[in-house]
Amino acid sequence: MAPAETKTGTVNVPADWGEILNHEFAGPVRFSRHFQAPSQLEPHERLFVVVQGIDAAGTVRVNETELGQITGGYPASAAFDITPLLAPRNRLEIDVTVPPGTPRYGREGKAGGIVREIRLEVRTEAYLEISGVWAEADPQIVVGRFVPRGIGSDQRGLELHVRAGQAYGHWPVAIDQPGGFTLRADGLQRWNRARGAATPVEVVLMRGDRRLWEKTFYTGLPGEDTWPPQNVRPLPEIEWCAWLRTWPRPSLAPPESENDTFLVREILPDEAYAAFDEAGIAIVQAVESGPWTAGWEEHWWQLEFIRNVLPLAHHPCIAGWVRPRQASETEIPPLFGRPWWSPQE
Repeated sequence: MAPAETKTGTVNVPADWGEILNHEFAGPVRFSRHFQAPSQLEPHERLFVVVQGIDAAGTVRVNETELGQITGGYPASAAFDITPLLAPRNRLEIDVTVPPGTPRYGREGKAGGIVREIRLEVRTEAYLEISGVWAEADPQIVVGRFVPRGIGSDQRGLELHVRAGQAYGHWPVAIDQPGGFTLRADGLQRWNRARGAATPVEVVLMRGDRRLWEKTFYTGLPGEDTWPPQNVRPLPEIEWCAWLRTWPRPSLAPPESENDTFLVREILPDEAYAAFDEAGIAIVQAVESGPWTAGWEEHWWQLEFIRNVLPLAHHPCIAGWVRPRQASETEIPPLFGRPWWSPQE
């Protein structure tokens, strides 16, 4: 049998390979690029490559050293410390395939590829892996879930500081111990259609007076008129990667009324949700997991669903969640202050 033809080319990511190959091609496809090492890293700093959006599975290498495999579908993310591998000029390679049966969360029938962000991050001796931040209305609180991670031997005296509007709180944290916070924050911004609104939530990891890690989330309370949705229609077909590279943003198809809510069948880039937050565009978000596999945990898909929607929870444009096909009405409670919506078949 003759070997398959090898094709090469250049593509701007995030993107899939539909235009270069075809939507039926299952891979493997190797994405590669060179990058320069930072000019100077302090002794307490490490360089990580953060990988998101591998649709649907991939193997990550730097300078021909395999770092790991990503098999959870494109919502999954992973971070790898590449500091010991650095040279003045480096090569990142990601081999992507679409194995049969891999969860694709609304991308079924589309080409594979790298559909979210790949980035380099300089991290210090401690940082947070944030799994979710969100606001709830009764009572008015901001909730967060995270895991502190450490680099080096001295991990004492770490504190998490959170500020939301006029509210402030701080708590001790321990490396590799999953944690969370609940901050009473009366006066949170109320988000509404046609005029979104959000409260900045500043999350800082500190040791003494040193800021080791920080990030600001923007979240808000769903508007009083956002549920139940009166009119739900599919989000217009938009090439999100191209749309997000243009500025000013072209407008979405306008809602037929201020009560319109869009149905989103796949997980979009975070910038898209930020645009919806700002513009006051309400959506219900669908996240489907793969088929149930006999012999594994009976409700494994529940954990997978929650893991993949948790990073979206701070976006107030998400007025509700589409109930997974596998779920009954009693199996999982409302998530992150939002109710379930079951679309009409």
